Amino acid sequence: CSARTTLAGLDYNYHLHRGERTNANGSHQYSRNVNKRSKMWLLHTIKNPKTYKYIPDLQIAIRHSRMLARGMAEKQPLAPDDPQTLRLLSVAPPQQYKN
Repeated sequence: CSARTTLAGLDYNYHLHRGERTNANGSHQYSRNVNKRSKMWLLHTIKNPKTYKYIPDLQIAIRHSRMLARGMAEKQPLAPDDPQTLRLLSVAPPQQYKN
């Protein structure tokens, strides 16, 4: 599983049970959207904004596991399709023509 998929799963699980946003008087806030195909309005409750308090803990856990596994100073090999492996083509000297 790729790192991007894993991060998306962690973000989803962390924010799964967010509370609903409320007004100053304590009532829930709602949003409405129209379905263009059925021409029906849908009403949803607005959730609280996401917080990313888990990111520093995740960074510490990644750094700790990396230090235990291989160490931080070990150079990581580049993938064959990594753009850093591309080099400029060498320039061929111009050909000399004899008259």
